[in-house]
Amino acid sequence: MEHINDETLVVTLTIGQLKQFIANQIPTVQPQAKQEKQYAYGLKGIAEIFGCSVHTANQIKQSGKIDTAISQIGRKIVVDVDLARELAGRKSTLSNTRALEKRGSGSKLKVGEIKK
Repeated sequence: MEHINDETLVVTLTIGQLKQFIANQIPTVQPQAKQEKQYAYGLKGIAEIFGCSVHTANQIKQSGKIDTAISQIGRKIVVDVDLARELAGRKSTLSNTRALEKRGSGSKLKVGEIKK
């Protein structure tokens, strides 16, 4: 292929030269590999996500904070791991706080206080 510069007339180029010139001008972008979603199953799965006990995992599930990440049909629980971590990292909303208070888990202890 001849040297093509700003002075070269497009009319003098062959189709192959024009294709090659255009291909060289457009940067190639490598498609990013899609990450497969990770799922956890059951209360044990929730416990593994957050590194807590199954009892605490049940409390997290019942709080409603990660409801968007949970799909439940009957007894089968499937949790989107990334979404659950993202939702758990957010501060609880006012509606979540009110829901906890209605359930009776809204009593707050001060540091050093023991619930009897």
